[in-house]
Amino acid sequence: MSEPFDVYRPPSGERSAVVPAGYVESRLKVHVCGLWHRTSLCWFGGSTADGDWELVLQRRSRHKDTNPGCWDITVAGHVDAGGVPLTTVVREIEEELGVTVDVVDPLTNATLHCSFDRLHNPTADSSHESIVLRPILCDDPSRPAFVTRSSIDDPLDQQEPTNAPSDEPKGPAEASRHRQSLRLLLRPVGEDPSTEVIEGDLMHLFTIGHREKGEIRRHGMYICCEYQSVYLFRPARPLLEMVPAPLTDDDFQLKLNHSPAAEPSSGVFRPAPSEVSELKVGRLRQIQQALVSRHPAFVPRDPLFIELLTRALGKAAEETR
Repeated sequence: MSEPFDVYRPPSGERSAVVPAGYVESRLKVHVCGLWHRTSLCWFGGSTADGDWELVLQRRSRHKDTNPGCWDITVAGHVDAGGVPLTTVVREIEEELGVTVDVVDPLTNATLHCSFDRLHNPTADSSHESIVLRPILCDDPSRPAFVTRSSIDDPLDQQEPTNAPSDEPKGPAEASRHRQSLRLLLRPVGEDPSTEVIEGDLMHLFTIGHREKGEIRRHGMYICCEYQSVYLFRPARPLLEMVPAPLTDDDFQLKLNHSPAAEPSSGVFRPAPSEVSELKVGRLRQIQQALVSRHPAFVPRDPLFIELLTRALGKAAEETR
C-alpha cells in the first residue's frame, strides 16, 4: 500500500473550511479518485533594497512523475495521515535540502519538540500545548481555511474541524498558542558542528485549494485536489550567500534530461538527488512572469496562487520592518 493520507471534505464555497472527512486513503487512490488532501509548501525568500523579493527555486529531479526538470517552490511535500502542515514543512526542509532543523519559540526562546502531529514546548507545564502559526492572509488564526479571492482579508466564519488532524489542538484541554513566526536554525547534515548555522523566521502565508488533472506514465490519469499550506522561511543571511547561483536566461529552457554535476551549485545545502536536481535564486518579478505566462520550464500555478503570494510577501515585508 502506498503512503496513507487523511482525506478532507471538498470546498463548500468561498468561505470554506478545511474540514476532515474522517477517513484515510492511500496516496494512489487519493490521486486516482480526486480526493482532497493536504500539502505543505515553503519558499525560502528575502526582500531586496529595490522593493522586490528574491526566492530560492528548486529544479525538480528528472525522475519525478510530475513536472520533471521544472522549476518549483523551494520545498514541498504531502501531509501524511496523522500529520499536520506545520511539522510537515519542517520535515520537508530537512529531507529535501539535507539539513537538520531546530525550531525555537521567539517568545520564550525555548527549543520546541517537532513530533509527527504537533509542535510543542516539552519543558512547559503542559507538553500538550501545540504551537500554531497565524496565517498572514487570515485574520482569525484559530481557523485554518481554504482561501479564496473574496475571503482573503476577512475573518472566516466556520465550524471547527473534527475527527482528524488539523493545525489546531486536538481537545479542549489543549490550549493552542498562536505565533506570527517561529525561528528556525538550519545545520547542514554531515558538516563540522562549528559550521555557521542558518537562522531565520518561518511564517505561514496562506492556505489555498488547488485542483488539477494530468497523466503520468506509471499510473495513467490522475486528479490532484489539495489544500496547500504555503509558508515562507526568511533567513537572516542574504540568499545568494547560501545559494550562490542566480537564475539566468538559460534556466528558462526545460531540461528533462538535466544531469548536474555530483555537487551542483546549491551552496550550503545538499539537495536529495531523488527530489531536487539543483537550487537557484530568482527575482519575484521573474517568477511571476514565468508563472503568469505558464512557461513550460516552471511548474504551473493558479493565477490566484500568484496573486496571494505577491500580497502575502508584501504583508510579510511590512510586518518585519
